[in-house]
Amino acid sequence: RSAYLNPDIDDAVRGGLLRPEEIPLEVRRVLGETLPARLDTWIADVVDYTEKTGRIGQSPEVAAATEGLREFLFARVYVGSVAKKEEAKVGLMIQALYEYLLAHPTEIPPHYRDETNLARGVGDYIAGMTDRFAVAEFNRLFVPSCWPVEWGEGQ
Repeated sequence: RSAYLNPDIDDAVRGGLLRPEEIPLEVRRVLGETLPARLDTWIADVVDYTEKTGRIGQSPEVAAATEGLREFLFARVYVGSVAKKEEAKVGLMIQALYEYLLAHPTEIPPHYRDETNLARGVGDYIAGMTDRFAVAEFNRLFVPSCWPVEWGEGQ
């Protein structure tokens, strides 16, 4: 869960959907106020919990705060927000990227080009993209670049 929660917070803040101080106080108290602090908390907690119990997991306090953060993001970002209105566009963008990359596998890194299952490799490649990278790739592949237009006399 923590792998997607932090980037989603960052995206939501940059997109104006929320301010960091709107994250519930108890969540911030346990996990930290910033992206690096939350990452440090999650990593240290997994290491500590695993050393103490012999099982990979999170302490109950960090697990509860992480679940609280997830619930908060569902309520504020994932459902009923401005971002939700863009969902159909995102689906079309992902579909276009998938179809293009499947037809042009040299556009993806070599370790994703498994000839026995190229569709899976393309899907894995797209799944690993950040939102910003996916939009940048879509723009690179499908949106014409602007070029200077010089007007001659009489035009």
